[in-house]
Amino acid sequence: MADNEQSTSQAEQVTLRQLKLVIAYDGSRYQGWQSQSSGRGIQDALEKVPKRITGERVITHASGRTDTGVHALGQDVTFQTREKHS
Repeated sequence: MADNEQSTSQAEQVTLRQLKLVIAYDGSRYQGWQSQSSGRGIQDALEKVPKRITGERVITHASGRTDTGVHALGQDVTFQTREKHS
């Protein structure tokens, strides 16, 4: 029973954090904001960064979208990530 109690306790310590980024980018080499099957969307490139840092896949949400080749300055992006508390 003690193992089960420890598992429940560990699960309770994981919370979701909402993070906000304000980004700027040169979209010349990208196919717009939205994730693309080719992997050439800004969203695709941005979502790789938290995965490299935390090992978890995140899904970003932007304040707007851009078309192929369009740049952005001050675009708001949010995503949720898990954080373990000790």
